[in-house]
Amino acid sequence: MINQIRTIKEARDTALTNAKAMIKVLSAIIIILIIVTALAIVGMTSLNVTQRTKQIGTRRALGATKAAIIRYFLVENCALSSIGLGIGILVSLSVHAEFEKRFQVSQLDWYFLVGTGILILSVGLVSTFFPALKAAEVPPATATR
Repeated sequence: MINQIRTIKEARDTALTNAKAMIKVLSAIIIILIIVTALAIVGMTSLNVTQRTKQIGTRRALGATKAAIIRYFLVENCALSSIGLGIGILVSLSVHAEFEKRFQVSQLDWYFLVGTGILILSVGLVSTFFPALKAAEVPPATATR
């Protein structure tokens, strides 16, 4: 005897309840990690600007424009982020290859790596921009102090 009749949609929704909850939790964790990473980049870049105030002042005294100072920090961050991103992609590909062998998971799609790379570079550049603006405001007279 059939105790309960459900539509296919209801059965599907019931079966996917745990998966949907896991997606929400993991998405929240990812967002929190991106925010923490952005704040860490802002802090590191601010410290870097503070430590190199005389160097920035010297560059300004020698004729560097504010745009050149901002560009300097953005290019530096982009280079460091690219190196880290390259290492991260290599590690993730090797770990995923091991997962494919042991757990028979599907192959990692290339657009996840590209999307993650673009996101990481974007977060890094946006997080570096505001401390770089502060660096661009260093007066040339600072080099003489």
